[in-house]
Amino acid sequence: FSNDGDRTTPSKGLLAITWSLRIYIGLCSAAIVLGAMLPPIDFDVREYHLQVPKEWNELGGITFLPHNVYGNMPLGAEIHSLTATQLMSQGERPWWWGALAAKLLMASYGPLSAFAIYAMGRRFLSPLAGLAAAAIFVSSPWVVHISVNGLNEVVLGYYLLTATYVLLISPFSIRSVIVAGFLAGAAASCKYTGLVFVV
Repeated sequence: FSNDGDRTTPSKGLLAITWSLRIYIGLCSAAIVLGAMLPPIDFDVREYHLQVPKEWNELGGITFLPHNVYGNMPLGAEIHSLTATQLMSQGERPWWWGALAAKLLMASYGPLSAFAIYAMGRRFLSPLAGLAAAAIFVSSPWVVHISVNGLNEVVLGYYLLTATYVLLISPFSIRSVIVAGFLAGAAASCKYTGLVFVV
């Protein structure tokens, strides 16, 4: 930063770095979103994350599936698939388009997590630190893999991150505790490990 009297303005180099990071984060987020629109190839996604909501849709309700052990696990992130299937019930193969829509919604938690990381970095360190952390996160191969393939770990991570952020902003506020509790409960609804690592 250069000091012009009482006002502090960012230098040209800092502005270039800031805009470069913003563009990089935008491109990585776009790649995640576009990749999530592709059909699923991961076994867990086909047989668990998207298959169970398809079976529930065919049965007409959320119920116990004795032949599919995956149906007895938390499916808070995957329930988007059932909702999307219902919304697309007029077309051909609504469960397929519903599954792709849900996969895209689950993938969007990757860029949302990057935004939350940016907000935390900006609040507690600096805007540049927040941008750098978000860029590192959104371009991490594992985050990209999980987001693009429709796995639910990035959803769990988002709820962990935001619950922590809420408590860091105002640790002794009853509102913060309620919001953090809601986010922790949402994490537990996505995966059993949310109960251990988030709640």
